[in-house]
Amino acid sequence: MKISIKKLEETSVTSEDLFLLIKDVFSDREKEGIHVSYNDYTIEDIQSHIKDAIVIVALDEDSSKLVGTGSVRLYKENGRIKECGYGELLAVSSSVQGLGIGSQIIKAEMIAAEELGLRCIKSDTSVKAKSSVMFHKKNGYIIDGFQSSGLTNTYSYTYRLPIKPSFKDNRVFCYIRFILSYIIIRLSKDAEGNYYPLGKILRMLRVIS
Repeated sequence: MKISIKKLEETSVTSEDLFLLIKDVFSDREKEGIHVSYNDYTIEDIQSHIKDAIVIVALDEDSSKLVGTGSVRLYKENGRIKECGYGELLAVSSSVQGLGIGSQIIKAEMIAAEELGLRCIKSDTSVKAKSSVMFHKKNGYIIDGFQSSGLTNTYSYTYRLPIKPSFKDNRVFCYIRFILSYIIIRLSKDAEGNYYPLGKILRMLRVIS
């Protein structure tokens, strides 16, 4: 099987194609007891997402079938793209997993992000999703934080992938940030994002959100 990696706009892939792939891939996470917010997406959500994102797709060249995708959400401030995007919707069909397609998508995202002047790509993954945690580390992401939200039923690690490294990407600096956020979050919230008494106080003081 020969796979081609392209930007979405260079292909005939539709938002419906992306929607069906994402639903198929992330439904497996639900079976593992991990709620992924992407499972709640509608086609309209996908259409809205791709308007402000770099979207990379992987296609089976023989059948032109969509077998993988990934995106980097872009944020703007005063009309300019902010220095860090957010890696989202990384999905590879189970029929082609293990072939390095996810890593190829990440590399293509980095190239496209650098062309737009981004300095880094941020991301997150559930602490329960062991394969995803290993994938992030394998592909150069540096763990730099810990979080909990009502969108999932687990705690999550946060990461940053340097494109144009700065002091913020120093591994020691990132690890210290991770340790501090881990302590604060574990004392403040449960895995589902509900606040403990201390968390309510810290939220009032705007130490956490």
